[in-house]
Amino acid sequence: MAYSRGDFARARSLYREALNILQETGNQWGIAYSLESFTALAVAEQDMGRAAKLFGATETFYAQLQFLLSPLERDNHERDVAATRAALGEEVFSSLWAEGRAMKMSQAVEYALIDYNG
Repeated sequence: MAYSRGDFARARSLYREALNILQETGNQWGIAYSLESFTALAVAEQDMGRAAKLFGATETFYAQLQFLLSPLERDNHERDVAATRAALGEEVFSSLWAEGRAMKMSQAVEYALIDYNG
């Protein structure tokens, strides 16, 4: 709800809390899905470099876990990927995407949780 209302600070706080709980329980599917929330937040805040890296990471984890987004979630994901690619240009997007794909899940979690000015 916080994200949909544009309260990104509150959304980030809730996403952090959820991601920490998922880490404690070892829920890899939940972690991958939670990282998608951080990715959408980065797009909403126009932090496209961060979004591109997290998109690369989530795509890798989804494939490894055989995790599928719902059709609506997939549409939102693809829309955000297209917006990120358009904002960064293909060369920069592809480079950052590849960096994200190379991340281990623990690295992606750490990246998602670091403080930044979005």
